[in-house]
Amino acid sequence: MGSFSVLEILPDLILPLICRLFLHSGWLVGTTIQSAKVDLVSIEDASELNQQLRKFGNNLHDLRKQIKGVRYQTEFFADFYEDTYAQRIEEFKTMQEMLGQLQDHLVLRDFLESALKQDLVKVLPTIAQIMQQESITFWQSWQPLQEQYLSPKFRQSLRSLLTTPLVQIPT
Repeated sequence: MGSFSVLEILPDLILPLICRLFLHSGWLVGTTIQSAKVDLVSIEDASELNQQLRKFGNNLHDLRKQIKGVRYQTEFFADFYEDTYAQRIEEFKTMQEMLGQLQDHLVLRDFLESALKQDLVKVLPTIAQIMQQESITFWQSWQPLQEQYLSPKFRQSLRSLLTTPLVQIPT
């Protein structure tokens, strides 16, 4: 393979990373699927959101780790693609940071409740309220990215982008 031009094999290197990312179950947290159509669940109630995040927080944390790996591996090839590729890398960075903050909140909440041996709402209601509001803010920021990455049209456009590196090797 070392004899081939990087432009010839680049899609073969990157597409498997992206396809595995697309198939990650973390994208489905906070969704419903009916007739093969994915719909985002509007979570207006903070307690419902907390339940979703507690129940599926590990899926989101695992998605974050996968996004991180894809981000670092794809950054290396940014010069071989048009600017849209760099925008996707920035999205990976944003999603990685968002999911990291969410994980920090979940760990902190679990730690506090474990240390205090009570529900945070009962012992530290103000802190619990702030954490719930931050979870809602997270979810409002997360859902547009989630929706984009679940969109068949978007997924196809990203796959298409990855199959067409620039014709000339950048200098």
